Amino acid sequence: MKLYRLIIIICILPVMELIAQQPSINIQWNIAGQLTTLGLGGPAAGVYDQLLFIGGGSNFPDGPPWEGGIKKYYNQLSVFKREGEKLIALPISTSLPTEIAY
Repeated sequence: MKLYRLIIIICILPVMELIAQQPSINIQWNIAGQLTTLGLGGPAAGVYDQLLFIGGGSNFPDGPPWEGGIKKYYNQLSVFKREGEKLIALPISTSLPTEIAY
């Protein structure tokens, strides 16, 4: 019986050491750019030729759904270019052919 206890202790000690030595992670966030639509969910996004494209999406502009707010879908297209650590919104006058999200 003592042998089983010793085997269990020997097996548990390395696991306990791993748990005790979890590395500390320091994440720093910066706002690189900002969309014109507040609370945009599910837009299509991608990068092409050093430009970030974000199009479509949806939100509840008139209030949350539990207060009668109706979901609105968008066809707005935003294009950003990177300048250092910031994203600069480019002035464009185009949109997606239809509203799209998710």
